[in-house]
Amino acid sequence: MQQHQLLQFGPCNLRNNSNRSTATITTDSEHENNTSSSSSTVPVLVPPEHLNAAEKKIFHHLVQELKPTSLDIQDISGGCGSTYAIEIVSHCFSGLTLVQQQKLVYVALRDMIKNWHGVRIQTSPP
Repeated sequence: MQQHQLLQFGPCNLRNNSNRSTATITTDSEHENNTSSSSSTVPVLVPPEHLNAAEKKIFHHLVQELKPTSLDIQDISGGCGSTYAIEIVSHCFSGLTLVQQQKLVYVALRDMIKNWHGVRIQTSPP
């Protein structure tokens, strides 16, 4: 039985094609402006509308795990969901080597990656 080691660096738990847009950052109060009691200004990464269901699932998972400031997910397999390109900028990557940065992404997505043919990951700190 293989054991997985939990990676934790800093605050973390564990550019794009001209046709595509990356996620935008809003605040909780902008994102949920229908709630009058919300006075929070915590940044929320909002996925671009063009993402399909699988891309959105990956997007939300990475937002939860790595708290990126910029994130782009693209199915590059022609729509069958077997290969993805991920571009992610996160404070979690500050002070880490490129290999360590990408390892954080692999660990965050380990259960999803099992079902993919391939993944291309581009990481950087802000």
